[in-house]
Amino acid sequence: APVAIIGTGTTTTPYLPAYGYYDYSWSDQIYTAAEIGMSGMIDSIFFDVSSVTAGYTLANQSIFISETNQSDFASAAFPSTTGMTQIFSGDYTFAGTGWTKIALATPFYYTGANNLRIVWLNNDGDWDSGYPNFYYTSTSPDYRAQYNYQDGSMPTSGSTTYNRPNLKIAFQSNNNTNDAMVMQITEPFSTPIPTTGTPYPVKTIIRNIGADTLTSITIDWSVDGVLQTPYPWTGSLLQDQNSAELTLGNATFTGQGNHQIKVWTSLPNGLPDEGTLNDTLVKNYFACDNILAGIYTINPVTPTGGTNFQYFADALNALSNSGISDTTVFNIVPGTYD
Repeated sequence: APVAIIGTGTTTTPYLPAYGYYDYSWSDQIYTAAEIGMSGMIDSIFFDVSSVTAGYTLANQSIFISETNQSDFASAAFPSTTGMTQIFSGDYTFAGTGWTKIALATPFYYTGANNLRIVWLNNDGDWDSGYPNFYYTSTSPDYRAQYNYQDGSMPTSGSTTYNRPNLKIAFQSNNNTNDAMVMQITEPFSTPIPTTGTPYPVKTIIRNIGADTLTSITIDWSVDGVLQTPYPWTGSLLQDQNSAELTLGNATFTGQGNHQIKVWTSLPNGLPDEGTLNDTLVKNYFACDNILAGIYTINPVTPTGGTNFQYFADALNALSNSGISDTTVFNIVPGTYD
């Protein structure tokens, strides 16, 4: 199978990805798309063990994986695994030194457009001698790993580090003839925050995964579940080649709040797609009625709307979700407030 190896360092650490000396530990590491250099269905991942007692078992382990736009860690907060794919759950036994394999329980398609994030939660609750040490490679000056450990309970915060464990990724071989994927939804942008009532171009990039040259494909898309006019693409893409940026149409978000754009492909070269797991991509947005700028009031006797906010919570919500584009002043009506 195609394999990517990230890190060739020979210095060792017991802390990442799992520290067996303490009852509980966690780690969070980022591997960049440039370091991985390929895409596809990940079959398994490997960490490079420098020393361990053969047969050593860490009980109650959980490992998660996801793509991320994040490239490093600014502070070591306990990792949220919301939206991540759990690839391992249960007891893990180390057979010995060298690359130790973790087969994915749930298939994960890595697009190659973003970085890869791996979170390992060690809930063993006990320790034994002979725990593993791992080879790592420094990522200085970027903190691309974070971790912590303690007895008694899982720690809630930790430390950033340059000592990121060496990683090997094994991809499944792709023998499909007609197979295309949505590589990326490039627009609309999430920042600056889009506003309601404004039309934004929806742009995407597709990739030919199949062995045959891709000459045509149907690109469907929807906004908040409403199907839009399909985009019939024609051209010429060799295997593992990306298209230029394609403009599918315009999207207008109605109503402040969460919105979703979904793009998917079908009928590469007029034939059934042989690899359906990579066909669809979804991107979530938060749209605001307006970005704050100018003078506003906080007046409890007037409903929220226009330039007035009835409650402090309404003003804080607008600041948090929509932000400001210029100097913004809140004039507070005199009174007693909770």
